[in-house]
Amino acid sequence: QGGLAQPTIMCSATETASDCSLVTLIGFASASQILSKNLVVGATLDVSRLDGYQANPYRTAITDMGEANERHPTLRTREAAAVSVRYFIPQWQTTLIGAYRYYRDTWKVHAHTPEVRIVQQVGYAADASLRYRYHSQDGAFFYRDRYMTGEGVEGYVTDDVKLDSFTGHTFEAKLGILGETFGMKDRWSGARFEGILSYVLQHPRFGNAITAQLALTLPFEY
Repeated sequence: QGGLAQPTIMCSATETASDCSLVTLIGFASASQILSKNLVVGATLDVSRLDGYQANPYRTAITDMGEANERHPTLRTREAAAVSVRYFIPQWQTTLIGAYRYYRDTWKVHAHTPEVRIVQQVGYAADASLRYRYHSQDGAFFYRDRYMTGEGVEGYVTDDVKLDSFTGHTFEAKLGILGETFGMKDRWSGARFEGILSYVLQHPRFGNAITAQLALTLPFEY
């Protein structure tokens, strides 16, 4: 906005200001149970409540009347529940992991995310793993690729591709090695070096992706 006027954003459908507030409350709970010396199951639940401005002030949505500033509902409650199973095969030094996560929120986004992982111990000081993750979700109730006159849902418009319906596949390989493999001594012998390579096959307009990560975990004494 040019001139001497103060730039403003839509804090809500009826309120305009130069800055807007957002209050987030989050609760998280988890539990695990050992069923045998080689089998563990677990469950998690997390809930969050976001109250306030949640749009992106730099993003605009496409309408048949031109571009419109993004407007999101100011209240969003999010819930996610997940279960997991981990089973260790001693004779192969292999761990099998399966997990499933269900997500929903008050913007009518529902998501299903199962994944499987295989972790293989390679000697004492190294391990390798393969992981596959599938994600499928519904779009938010007010998401449109292009908004036509009179189609804006309760005045809300968005160009956030993460609120669209889509599916995705993640393929991942990881290698972890302890520092003692490289002849390191003292605390560095217990340092863990990790390399992770992932390929993400997804269908929103972001397209596919290749990601690579390097990590170092260094133990310390209290």
